Amino acid sequence: MRAAKSPIAFLIALFLGLPGPPASRAQEIFEAIRAGDIVKVKALVEKDPRQIEARNARQSTPLQAAVDVNSEPIARYLIEKGSDIQALDGNQMSCL
Repeated sequence: MRAAKSPIAFLIALFLGLPGPPASRAQEIFEAIRAGDIVKVKALVEKDPRQIEARNARQSTPLQAAVDVNSEPIARYLIEKGSDIQALDGNQMSCL
């Protein structure tokens, strides 16, 4: 994706988690994580590896979401796929 050219476009890109996956697909991974559906999480990540970089409205990553819902299998999978364990959410908190 191209870099944003205006401050508004930059803020929209930041809010949407760009250059990660499109917002609708990003939302899918968070729904799958909340449901504990590791099969769907794997399918989404295999289809688009950028899913591990997605951000939700709180600027949490999928790994942070998996930790929030205590899903160790999903968290382990995301780490194996290269999820940043030190990524910070909108409150400057990591999953550690």
